[in-house]
Amino acid sequence: QKKLGAAQATAMAGGDINQAFRLDYADARFFVKVNRAALLPMFAAERAGLEALRESAAIRVPEVYLTGSAGEQAYIVMEYIELTGRPAPEVFARQLAALHAVTHQRFGFSVNNTIGSSAARLTLTKKRASA
Repeated sequence: QKKLGAAQATAMAGGDINQAFRLDYADARFFVKVNRAALLPMFAAERAGLEALRESAAIRVPEVYLTGSAGEQAYIVMEYIELTGRPAPEVFARQLAALHAVTHQRFGFSVNNTIGSSAARLTLTKKRASA
């Protein structure tokens, strides 16, 4: 653990490409991911994706509070969600089905994203006619 003024940062598992921390500050907890400043667009795209998932209201998604950079580091700060145990499979199945029931006028997404360090091109295209 590292002391950050009145905050306490605890290293967490956060994937292969980012440093991840739980940040305890006053009565609040945050989940923070950090990487090189050049990767700020990756965090901006992650924010856009998480916000779109939250708008569906189909499944619990952390709220993103902030993305930005300081010096040579980029970061994303979001709500910390304590993960305990395994969710009930039938609840998860209903949530996943509800997420997939959300439709839009076009396929794709407005922002290209990444899957780990691999680029994901998500160009918006016209929706295909139903058969």
